[in-house]
Amino acid sequence: MVDRVGPDATHFNEVGDSVFAALSPAERLGDHELAARVTGDGAGSLVQTLAARHDDGRIGVLVWNGTLDYSRVGGSELLGRRVTLTVQGLTADAYAVVHHRIDEAHSNVRAVRRELGAGADWPDGPAQWDALRVANGLAVLPEPDATAADGTVATTFDLPMPGVSSLEFISGDSPSGVPLSGR
Repeated sequence: MVDRVGPDATHFNEVGDSVFAALSPAERLGDHELAARVTGDGAGSLVQTLAARHDDGRIGVLVWNGTLDYSRVGGSELLGRRVTLTVQGLTADAYAVVHHRIDEAHSNVRAVRRELGAGADWPDGPAQWDALRVANGLAVLPEPDATAADGTVATTFDLPMPGVSSLEFISGDSPSGVPLSGR
């Protein structure tokens, strides 16, 4: 993420860029790569994934939907996908699921800038700078519905094209934890 957001930035491009924001979820994955596979329509071409575990047991999963068809690089509802993510081999009794998103409507400083009037060289006043600061972060979606049983958690969500979802499975007894039955 870009740290310099505000009137002291030397050029508007320093406010942030969704290309660089896409690296933030990858940093959240963890150091120990896990086996991950995708199946179904668009698997391996449009929809791809990475998964990794942190030393403290958290599991990060990155799922993205993109295309090499340059005529649709700006987005296509036809290429959006419904994703069912299943994480197996979990060892704690409950997990909270945190879902971050980058797409046209989330974590997208360029879209906010367009709405504010991209023709100007600089945002017009503190309110516009504040809106850009909010968009420059990694958006958190509401905790997804998840089902769990015997060390496995599954959740389903829509993933637009283009879009990136970063899900983090955090063990613990948090009130939002998904209990794993059979434990």
